[in-house]
Amino acid sequence: MGTISEDGLATTIDSLPFELLAEVMLFAATDRIRKTVLSLSWVCSNWRQIAIQTPQLWVTRLPLSKSSFFDNLVKHSATALFLERSAPLLFPVRIHDIGSQSRADILPLLAAVRDAAPRWQSLSLHSNHPDSEHEILAQIPAGQLDCLETLDLQLSGSDVWGSRVFTSALRLRDVTFATDLFSPSHIVAMPWSQLTRLELVCPSPQECLDALAQCKNVSTVDILTKQWDSDVVVGAGATLEYLEVLDIQMRVGSIGEDLGPFLRQLQAPALTCLRLSLDFHYIEDHEWLTSYLTPDLALFLSHSPRLEHLNLYNCILAADMAEDIITHTPHLIQLFFSNNDPNNHIQDDFFRALGDTNTDGTHRLVPSLQTLDLGELFFDFTEAALWDMLKSRGWVLSEDDQTSMPQAQLKCVGLGWNETFHHRNDTNGLFTFKFRHALWMYQQRGFEFFGIVDLKDRKRSGGYEN
Repeated sequence: MGTISEDGLATTIDSLPFELLAEVMLFAATDRIRKTVLSLSWVCSNWRQIAIQTPQLWVTRLPLSKSSFFDNLVKHSATALFLERSAPLLFPVRIHDIGSQSRADILPLLAAVRDAAPRWQSLSLHSNHPDSEHEILAQIPAGQLDCLETLDLQLSGSDVWGSRVFTSALRLRDVTFATDLFSPSHIVAMPWSQLTRLELVCPSPQECLDALAQCKNVSTVDILTKQWDSDVVVGAGATLEYLEVLDIQMRVGSIGEDLGPFLRQLQAPALTCLRLSLDFHYIEDHEWLTSYLTPDLALFLSHSPRLEHLNLYNCILAADMAEDIITHTPHLIQLFFSNNDPNNHIQDDFFRALGDTNTDGTHRLVPSLQTLDLGELFFDFTEAALWDMLKSRGWVLSEDDQTSMPQAQLKCVGLGWNETFHHRNDTNGLFTFKFRHALWMYQQRGFEFFGIVDLKDRKRSGGYEN
């Protein structure tokens, strides 16, 4: 196949320089499917030589999974060929969908990859069979994972908890470890102090807390665990100087502590995003299963002065805790509350605190607040308190209904739905027509208001009149 050049001479793709033709091959094989790569090397002897001398072409994710065994190309010889021609580059290893039926197929293939363990860049192991997990981890050579940077283990059993094969992986920075929440399982040992990202799914909150306390360099943490069903082991406490994002979700089903131990034993001075969530797992009467987070959360927030995003879902707080939160979070940009506990009311004092200003006109609390989402909290506030807060934040209507907002940083307010309004047919009656009209005018100029009130219905009728 050729083209006609400007001088009228025919040119072929083989006339391209070596480097350019190699780039063409890499572009054609962006999916790195083995069949595509091999096909390129079979075109002619020239293409074969270029392909063999381009190791990037042979770096593929090694799909050691049950579904791959029906592909004739995934054989020991093909695996060895790709490993040989991709040297000295690093490559990812993926071992998924492992069951008892496929162990006989997986282990020989893993043995072929094992010799290249110093070149593993990432390892993803997903299994739902405990025996397979134990055998596969036993095949991984300890002390040879010199270049492993990312690890993703999603396991089912508890037979692997004693493995220490990853503790000597000096470049390991990103770890995901997930196991069954409803069976006795343990966390595999890791080089905790060098990790920068950690995701844990484990039924033992104590193991999650102990592991996290050792992650001195971590910046992002995501934990899903269960409520304590025994006494909390009190540690010395830990300061995670580089932690910026912390997300803890907890399944509640006992009478033990929930989020409190994490908040008491950890400090995160660089934290910018905190998400705390309790899942009651279809428990209707959960009040006796949880304790108030008020003192523990206030203490934790006092050591996290850079916090910008705070999400609290189903966390039980004292009645005046909302004010305490905004007192301890001067740089807050986004605040989300959601809780069906009738003791968690939003009252006028909360909005007054948000609207309070200093002598120079700046807001005393959370001056940079942009989003306020009150989720499913119970409301016990007046329209006047909410409206005054919005006015103090720059949303003011002049006589000709032109909105003035010289420095209005508050962009979004949400009022959720809960049992307070469950039996009301007319939630618009919560606010007067005048206020709903003002909210509608704000929306025309960029303000977002969502929740229990339909601002499209602004007719002057009945109780809507101010």
